Amino acid sequence: GTTRAPEVMMIGWGEGLDQVGDYLNSQPRPEELTVTTDAWRGPLLYFFRGNLSNGEFTADAGGAERWAKSDYYVRY
Repeated sequence: GTTRAPEVMMIGWGEGLDQVGDYLNSQPRPEELTVTTDAWRGPLLYFFRGNLSNGEFTADAGGAERWAKSDYYVRY
């Protein structure tokens, strides 16, 4: 059932981030892209060739700075 499922299979542990990495790598000069995410960085780092920053976009100065420095934001 749904309470046991996370113990026996990956649910919300980064699945699908391979597809995100593939998409980002298909963009022009992916190694120059800066991507910010509040998701698990490990799986995305494995697939994405660019720069990955950890952080959440918030309605404050820090969030605005992350927006300004990022080419993409990955929300999981």
